[in-house]
Amino acid sequence: MVNDNIRLIEDEESKRKLAEMYSLFYRETEADGDFCLDDKEAIDTMVSSIGNSQNKWGYFVDNSRGDPVGFILCHRYTNAASSYIKPGDVEIESFVERGERGKGLGKLLKNAATDSIAEMAKGPARVLSFVESTNETNLAVLRKTGFSEIKGSGYTGDPGRMYSIYARDID
Repeated sequence: MVNDNIRLIEDEESKRKLAEMYSLFYRETEADGDFCLDDKEAIDTMVSSIGNSQNKWGYFVDNSRGDPVGFILCHRYTNAASSYIKPGDVEIESFVERGERGKGLGKLLKNAATDSIAEMAKGPARVLSFVESTNETNLAVLRKTGFSEIKGSGYTGDPGRMYSIYARDID
């Protein structure tokens, strides 16, 4: 990676830290939603799959002390998951701890992910991010890094929340 603050999640210690952060991420963003992954076993299963194939990988972003304060996960779809998701599309999911937001770390993570996706694809690729429509911080980062909303992709599992799919084409 070009930036020293970004590192690949690959060893068991990193995966354990990711499991802790992922649990925090879901408690913070999805506690009331239908998409909450708060079961320790489910999180451990998901985390253990990171790096075991070319279809799932992730990065940490570290603070100045070298401690991970955010992550981005990438998942390449091998089949069509919906009318909006095609084989080869890569979904990204990111999180930066509250006290570290506003420092450009989310942008660093998204750029690291799209760079690795472009490298692996060896051709055009499409990156997707599912985001709650009221999450202005994440929406701003997505727009700054070249993502735009897929019109008509909004969905909800709960009347108080609306999610949309944002996409970025990589050449």
